[in-house]
Amino acid sequence: MNIVDEIKGIRSLVAGIPKKLYHVTPHAQKIISGGFKIGMPQVMGDAGARSGVSLTADRSFAEDYMVGLQYHILWANGSLEWDDVTVIGREFGLSAKESFDIQEEFFVESGGSRWGIKDAMVRISLLTKKFPWILVSDGGKRLSSLSVNDVDIIQVSLEAEPSDYEYKSSENEWRVYDLDTLNAGNMRIL
Repeated sequence: MNIVDEIKGIRSLVAGIPKKLYHVTPHAQKIISGGFKIGMPQVMGDAGARSGVSLTADRSFAEDYMVGLQYHILWANGSLEWDDVTVIGREFGLSAKESFDIQEEFFVESGGSRWGIKDAMVRISLLTKKFPWILVSDGGKRLSSLSVNDVDIIQVSLEAEPSDYEYKSSENEWRVYDLDTLNAGNMRIL
């Protein structure tokens, strides 16, 4: 983390956590019905560790994240093609040349494999910082059972400030570790 990000993070903590936050997930109905629980895919950590949920206060970032997750699901299902890489790069603000160069580089490097598409998407994500590309350690198996229509944005309205949270300015997200503060009754699907 560079000093500018650190200072932004400190300023954000001084101001307190926003009262309206957003979370992107393919499991919105389950979360809305019972809140965030340890053991859910969205909750980082487990009962023996500091467990938390990532949220953003920036709705447009949540929308970009949702699109990124939908592209990831398309990749996991084998539906993302090499030609899509250039289109997606342009959609997220890269020039036609930049997008084509990324597509060409990773196509050659990977021999045209689907893993090359994933690597090209990671590069687009890193360059544009408009959507995170989730790293895949299981070959996409966990996401391959999902449809792009499964992905929703949950709006969380906080009634009280969580007792344990932090802001990750480099990721444009809040990490809330006080899961009880994220009450299901204060959530809605957008």
